Amino acid sequence: MRRFAFVDGMRGLVAVWIVVFHAFAGGHFTHLEAWLPSWRDRFVMIAPVGVTVFFVLSGFVIAYAVRERRFDVAYGSRFLMRRLLRLGPPYWVSLLLAVAVAPWLPDLHPTTAGSSPTSSTCRISCTSPR
Repeated sequence: MRRFAFVDGMRGLVAVWIVVFHAFAGGHFTHLEAWLPSWRDRFVMIAPVGVTVFFVLSGFVIAYAVRERRFDVAYGSRFLMRRLLRLGPPYWVSLLLAVAVAPWLPDLHPTTAGSSPTSSTCRISCTSPR
């Protein structure tokens, strides 16, 4: 199957952009805010658009991958099983790792540190620009 290096790169950049948004919205980068440029807030704030971009790009890749196939129940089952076998293990490993490590990192999540992402400690509004 043909690879789309540009599309793969865009999906990777958008995924990182979304992670950075969550890190800022969760108050995890407060010590870096003074070092980053002022336009960072606007750039980070529109990252939820990246979720849509990620899904559109992923949908394109999936549609392209099956474009010449006869999509019946047998093919759909095999396609779904291949995706589950490829995506399931990293998901479960990361979930189990996060659950296992969480008790030793109580201050990572703002709600356990006494604040929440919607409190005054969060400089980024998830719904509207400043």
